Amino acid sequence: MARKGINSTHKVYYGRARTTRRRLLIGLLVFIVLLLAAVVGFFFLQEYIVATPEGFRFEFPFSQPAGGAEDPASSPDGQADAPEDPAGTPDEPAAPEEPEEEPESFTQAIEGDIAQVGDANYRAQLLTQAQQSGANTLVFTVKDANGSVYIPTDSALANQIGAVAADASVAEGLQALRQSGMHLTARLSANRDNLGARGMRDSALQTSSGAIWLDYDMIPWLAPSGAQTAEYLGQLAASCQQLGFDGLLLTNVGYPVRGRTNLITTDQNADKAALVTQMVSSIRSRVPDMTLAIELTDEAATAFSDANSGQVVNSLKAVCDQLVITADTAEDSTVQSLRSVVETQDSTCRVAVSLPASANPRSTERNYYLR
Repeated sequence: MARKGINSTHKVYYGRARTTRRRLLIGLLVFIVLLLAAVVGFFFLQEYIVATPEGFRFEFPFSQPAGGAEDPASSPDGQADAPEDPAGTPDEPAAPEEPEEEPESFTQAIEGDIAQVGDANYRAQLLTQAQQSGANTLVFTVKDANGSVYIPTDSALANQIGAVAADASVAEGLQALRQSGMHLTARLSANRDNLGARGMRDSALQTSSGAIWLDYDMIPWLAPSGAQTAEYLGQLAASCQQLGFDGLLLTNVGYPVRGRTNLITTDQNADKAALVTQMVSSIRSRVPDMTLAIELTDEAATAFSDANSGQVVNSLKAVCDQLVITADTAEDSTVQSLRSVVETQDSTCRVAVSLPASANPRSTERNYYLR
């Protein structure tokens, strides 16, 4: 009988071991997947974890109450915010709103002839010239050094001395220019006044003999201290305002600086600066809503004080809106020096420049008068 081999009598089974290894491998892969999912889920869900006194919990957006109200337990102290009690402590008054600052308006002016203002064709030409020059203001000489007054006025003093020389159409012409959107400034020769000084002799500058003092052009001056000087100028200023002028430009302000001024005895030992400032302040009080400009002498504009005229920059800037300096260009060094003295933090006064008609100011943010 033939001998059987070992494989013929003993069978070896490998299947169970392989199955066990396969299951272990699958289990390991599942564990790794679950671990990765847990790590990813933690980083994804950590923004929804909320700490409370009782521990940690998840708070998802879709679980929030309607309107996004906060859960009382999620507040720092674990309590809900108390509703406002309408009968409780009154609300604190709201802080008053600060008014918006209005942008500063600048005077950019050209000359007009008041004798022709009643002519519609002339007004049209003047408005065209103003538009081409970029001007927003028209300046008219209302009273010249002769003392003639070119507007209708109810001034008792002007009518008393026979100074009124106004055309009947002046008022209508001025009104038409106002309606076109232009500002109007009235120029008045303040103290240099031929008719005024002769008609109000007691208010004129005099010599030691009692005679009226005359300058080189044989024109007398009203004294700033004269009893009727400020009253007369104030009456004319009020008439200008009634006619629609919103600006007043005073020239020849104070005492004369040309001629034989040593012969003047009026106010010889007085405080001229105080008298000039007082006169200007009195005029200002009659027309507080008008822009008041004072033309400075050359000495006052460069040295900031003129003992002969009585003009002192620091005194005048307190009682007027503009101090006018005569220059060839708006960039003149004397203009800049004067601005540093006038346009300070404690003053609302500004410097304006009287320029030649041929000048072309570079900046529209500057006060100027083209002469």
